[in-house]
Amino acid sequence: MKPLAFVLFSMLLSSLLHAQLTLEDSIFFQNMYRSYVLHLPPAYDGNTALPLVMGLHGGGPGDGLDLMEKTQFDELGDEEGFITLYPNGVFHDWADGRGVTDSEMAGIDDLGFLTALIDSLQQNYLIDPQRIYVWGPSNGGMMTQRLACEASQHFAAFASIISSMPVPLDASCSPTANSVSVLLMNGTEDNWVPYEGGPLGPLTDGGSTIGTDNTINFWRMYNGCSSTFQQTDFPDLDPDDNSTVTRFHYADCNSGAEVVLYRIEGAGHTIPGMLFNTNPIFLLGYINYDITASNEIWAFFSNHLITSNREATSTSKRIKVFPNPTSGLLYLETTEKESLPPTVELFNSSAQKWTMPLFSPNATAGTIELSHLPKGTYYLKAKGFALVKIIVL
Repeated sequence: MKPLAFVLFSMLLSSLLHAQLTLEDSIFFQNMYRSYVLHLPPAYDGNTALPLVMGLHGGGPGDGLDLMEKTQFDELGDEEGFITLYPNGVFHDWADGRGVTDSEMAGIDDLGFLTALIDSLQQNYLIDPQRIYVWGPSNGGMMTQRLACEASQHFAAFASIISSMPVPLDASCSPTANSVSVLLMNGTEDNWVPYEGGPLGPLTDGGSTIGTDNTINFWRMYNGCSSTFQQTDFPDLDPDDNSTVTRFHYADCNSGAEVVLYRIEGAGHTIPGMLFNTNPIFLLGYINYDITASNEIWAFFSNHLITSNREATSTSKRIKVFPNPTSGLLYLETTEKESLPPTVELFNSSAQKWTMPLFSPNATAGTIELSHLPKGTYYLKAKGFALVKIIVL
C-alpha cells in the first residue's frame, strides 16, 4: 500500500496539472486597444504546441465572453487539448464585407486586427502554426467567410454558422490558398439570415447574402470538388426541438479540402446545442438538440492542417524552466539570441498577476523565488517568450 502522504501528494499534483486559465487581454491596433478572451486548457504547458480555435461572436449586444458561455467551446478545448480565442468587435459587430455594419461604416480594419492578433498570440503562447482555425455565428460567420476569401493562408479550416457569404464578397472573393476547407451549419427557418439568401432580416444591420446552397457551391467549385456528396441523416434524438439534421459532405476535392453543409430542417437563427435560456424562440426560432455545434465543428477542424505552401510559421520563443514542479527557487534558461527581461509576470488560474524580478547571472539565464506564493498552478510570462505553466508545491 502506498503511504498516505504520497497518495495526497499525487492527488494534489494531478489537480494542479489539470488547471486551466481564462484571460481577458488586448492588443494595440489601429490606434486603439482591441480586446479578446483567451482560454488555455489543462494541456497547455508551454512545451507542446496546441491548436488554436478562434470564435467570432455575432452582431448585436453579444461579445466574445458571451459566445464562450453560450457555446461552451472552451470546455471542449479542455477535453481535446486546444486553445480557444474570442476576440471582440469594436461596436459588437464585424466588418464582414456587407458594407453596412457599424464597424465597416466607421472604417474599422477587422481583417487586419484578427490577423495581427493571431501573430501576437503566436509570439506569446505556444500555438501549433499548422492548426489554427476560425468559426463564428451570424455576423461572425460572415466575417469568417471574409477571412476565407481574404486571409485563407492564416487558417487551416473555416466554419460559418447561421450565415452565408455576403453578396459583395461573392464578386471579390479571391483566396490565396489553393484549397480552403469550409463548413456551413444553417437552419432552414432562419428569418434573420435566410437560408436561401437575399436581404437580411429587419433586426440585422442589413445587406444581403448569396444563400447557403450558393455559398456551398462557390467553395465546392473553388476547391475542385465533384458534385458527388455523402449524405448523413442524423437520428432525431430530441423530437421536441421541431428540427432535424442532414449533413452533406463533399470530400473529393483538391489538396485534401472538404466542403460540408449541415442543413438543420426547421431550426431558426440558432446554434445547435446552445443554452436554451439564451434564446427566445419567438424571436430566433427553434434550437436543434440532435447535435452540438462545437463537437461537429471540432471534428471537422481536426482533420485539417495548413499545408506547406501556405503560411505556417511560429514566432514563439521558449524558456526552459526547472525544477517544475518547484517548492521555491525556479531556474529560467533560454538558448534564444534575445536576452531575458529584468522582470517576469506570473498569473494564477484566477488571472491574478504578480510581477517579479528576475535575478540573472547572465543574459540568457536567471532565477525567481516562488516560496512565498500559495501552492497552485501559475503561468509565467516573460516579454518576447511563450507562456509557461509552473507548478508551485
